Amino acid sequence: MPDKAHKIRKGGPEVEARNCGIEQKGDIFYCITPSCGALMTLVRAGDPDHAHFRRKPSSPKHISTKCSTCSLIFYDSDYDEGKFNRDKAFDWMLSITKREPRGTTGSKTGSVGGGKPPVKTLGVLYSLCKNRKKTETYNGILINDLIADEENYTRYGSGINGRLIVECSYFKKAHGEYAFILNYPLDFRKIHGGVKIIFEVESLFWKYYNTLKNSHHTEPIVVAGNWQPVIGHAEYQSECVIVSSRQIHYIK
Repeated sequence: MPDKAHKIRKGGPEVEARNCGIEQKGDIFYCITPSCGALMTLVRAGDPDHAHFRRKPSSPKHISTKCSTCSLIFYDSDYDEGKFNRDKAFDWMLSITKREPRGTTGSKTGSVGGGKPPVKTLGVLYSLCKNRKKTETYNGILINDLIADEENYTRYGSGINGRLIVECSYFKKAHGEYAFILNYPLDFRKIHGGVKIIFEVESLFWKYYNTLKNSHHTEPIVVAGNWQPVIGHAEYQSECVIVSSRQIHYIK
């Protein structure tokens, strides 16, 4: 869910989704990556907390994995860094929502009890991590300890252990199971392995199967999980259980 795009024409003025008005709903925007022909539309127009751009299904695919990730913005001033608690954030993401299988996939939430809220949802935490170096920290937590992606694949590629968000792309449905095997890292054209995500709820599995089965390998699928290493499997080296839509964030 990119936060920025070009308007009017390819290479035109850059605009942030949160600053677009309801009158721009239906307008065509353009991916900010040079040479990418993807056309974008504005989603949740007029809602600064949730507005974002999405590739039109009829438009060309993005040309790079960076088309989405380089368009992500973390609005630091919207959140209280001192309130961020890694354990509480993962407790929330890995908990069952009251209205499963419906729900959000990591959208922003408002403040409770006054003041700025902490980072909690998967979408916001992912944007935070992608806008910082792995050697940086957020409220004392090393970014390298929050996310597994291409940049730190040498650390996590042989098996992920514990709570982490992982940047992947779709590979296939696991045979005979309510589970997916995902490419990790997301660019399968480079050296990579895989992760398996296992759904506890059948309806939630089919919801995401229908959403992700036609996804392109340039579109990140971000998963928050309590991961376990898997030894001796050729297609994946880690797995986790999905109990909530809060654990999956899909960017297209």
